[in-house]
Amino acid sequence: MILWELFIAFLEVGATAFGGGYAALPIIQDVIVERHHWLTMTEMTDVLALSQVTPGPIAINSA
Repeated sequence: MILWELFIAFLEVGATAFGGGYAALPIIQDVIVERHHWLTMTEMTDVLALSQVTPGPIAINSA
């Protein structure tokens, strides 16, 4: 069932985040860190740091 929860979570992010990857990051943080507790805030910060140094869109790399 975790795959279904992931699908629903990122469907919500994709449907509500307009303005590019940086606009989606607060919504991703809310869903992953605060609502579902899949990551801690420190882990989320590490994911964002890694996604900024890799080539490609930040929202795709952080997801």
